[in-house]
Amino acid sequence: IQTKNAIDIDDFSEKNIDLNLKIKLQKKYDLNKDYKIVLMVARLIKEKGIFEFAEAARLLKNKCPNLKFILIAPKEEGGLDSNRLKNYEKNSNFKWIGFQKNVREFYSLCHLSVLPSYYSEGGYPRALLEAMSFSKPVITTDLPLCRGPVDNNKNGYLTKARNAEDLSFYIKKIFEDKSKYDFFCKNSRLKVEKEFNDKNVVKNIMSYLN
Repeated sequence: IQTKNAIDIDDFSEKNIDLNLKIKLQKKYDLNKDYKIVLMVARLIKEKGIFEFAEAARLLKNKCPNLKFILIAPKEEGGLDSNRLKNYEKNSNFKWIGFQKNVREFYSLCHLSVLPSYYSEGGYPRALLEAMSFSKPVITTDLPLCRGPVDNNKNGYLTKARNAEDLSFYIKKIFEDKSKYDFFCKNSRLKVEKEFNDKNVVKNIMSYLN
């Protein structure tokens, strides 16, 4: 039997949000209600698509001034050139905030979660599943494992790897139709409930072993 990752969908839900912390983060990073928040949670390595995300923010700065891009990625030894990444912060719509002990409040605040990875993932990326558990649409690359949690054009979009232009196109597109956006939100939660609920996955594994 093969499993591709699962999460505690009750843990990653609005009922576990610290509202006071959420408000503090909203004020600290200027994530007010006028903005649509595009979130990326990943290791700080090039293959996760870090620069594609930052470049998509630059490309959309003037086209979509209501978008704000937030990167949660802790520094790590042997990682990418952080000075290059800091240069992207000259664009007011992009912010790299490093390590965060708890990302739930950011998932709650965001409107879209993005992972433009071309890394050889060890399973379906938790950064997608966790966002989906919060009923958020997701965008990732059309590569094995990354595309696993995404039903293209149903709970998000699949993009070309190493292609900031394609990524920016779909980020813009996802906010252009409110009814379709709401449809994506609903489908994200339904899909994670049906396919990636850790309780169900454990039951399936145990029944297989028995």
